[in-house]
Amino acid sequence: MKAFVAYCEGSTTDQPLTSLMSLVFNLLMSLLPVDNDQGPKTETEGDAQVDEADQPPEPPHLEATTRPQVSRASQHARCDMSEKYRKLKEHYMTVRQERDHLDDHMRTMQSTIDQHADHLNRSKSKANALQDQLAATRTELVQVRQDLQASRSFVSTEASDDGKTLVDMLSVLNQKIDEFAYIVGDLVPPQMGEVRFAPPETEKGLADMGSLEPLGVFAIETNLSLADVLQYGIQHKTCKHLLAVVFTHFAPSIDRSLSHHLNELHRSLSLHYPQAYGGRWRAMTYSQIRPQSLELSVAARKWVEHTLAFVNLCAPGCHPAKGDLPKNALEKAMEMFRAALALQDKARIAYLAYNYEVFIVDVGIPFKEGEMNYGGDDRKKQKGHGEVMAILGLGLKAWRSVSADEGQYVREEVIPVRVSVLTNA
Repeated sequence: MKAFVAYCEGSTTDQPLTSLMSLVFNLLMSLLPVDNDQGPKTETEGDAQVDEADQPPEPPHLEATTRPQVSRASQHARCDMSEKYRKLKEHYMTVRQERDHLDDHMRTMQSTIDQHADHLNRSKSKANALQDQLAATRTELVQVRQDLQASRSFVSTEASDDGKTLVDMLSVLNQKIDEFAYIVGDLVPPQMGEVRFAPPETEKGLADMGSLEPLGVFAIETNLSLADVLQYGIQHKTCKHLLAVVFTHFAPSIDRSLSHHLNELHRSLSLHYPQAYGGRWRAMTYSQIRPQSLELSVAARKWVEHTLAFVNLCAPGCHPAKGDLPKNALEKAMEMFRAALALQDKARIAYLAYNYEVFIVDVGIPFKEGEMNYGGDDRKKQKGHGEVMAILGLGLKAWRSVSADEGQYVREEVIPVRVSVLTNA
């Protein structure tokens, strides 16, 4: 290899070729393993060093001259990168902290928004409820104003004549119903009437009382006496009976289907014509179809028998035989039927400004101040709340046709006499 180098150096080639060969030689020598042994050198090694000392100096090695520069540049680059990384990391941590702070702030704001939204929804619900209450109050106020206007109109139109007359006649009728119930109930011996009411001794028990079953339940719960139950029960049954046989029919003693047809025709006239037209038609038609004479003794006798059956249901064995009915009960029943017919005749024929109807309410419905008044004995304790247990007296409605839009007419109603009831509270 050295001879090859000497040959190359001693040749007549140009200096660039010599430099190239030196680079090749150095490259090959770098590939050979380096002996790091520091022991005494052999003769061969000494000769080699002598030979090498005789050689001309080699050109500087390219790698030896550039490596320190590359290392220093690399170190500077790494330092710059480290500094940039450190700054970026610090910036990242700062941004991350700000982001976490914003997230916490957003969660707090969202929670606040949810709370305000919930509060707003509750406020809206309360506002809607108040709106509904306000609307209901306005409706009630309108109804009260209409009732007040109707009452004023009724008083100004009718108070001097038929309004007061019919109210007085109904008051007399209710008094006779009360007296009839007392006379029939008085057939029970006083010592028996004072005992607590007990259910009828029948297979069905209270169910045999029919519409008075709620009264029986109420009597047991409140320890009413037998006499009280008989009084209230007979009043209730008599009011319903008089309404059915006298006041519901267009005229007494006519066919039920004809009565229904005439009542519907009267209502139809009231919806399409002024009050005076319907009033005249009603008075003329009633006068034409009402029988001139009515036999009331049979109706009175049947009703006395019916009420005595009710007494026997609640207090067995206390009423006389059917062939020997109490005279005073028969007389009072006759008075009731005459008073009822007189009231119906007066209301149907004599007056045109208003139409008059005797009415009652259903058992079991809530008490209504505008239609009912409490008629029990313990008036101080009873406030008129609760449900209706029995009817104790008839009521009176007065209504007329009032002009509305587009030629139509509506019913304007007032209640001069409210129904007397017994309630459970």
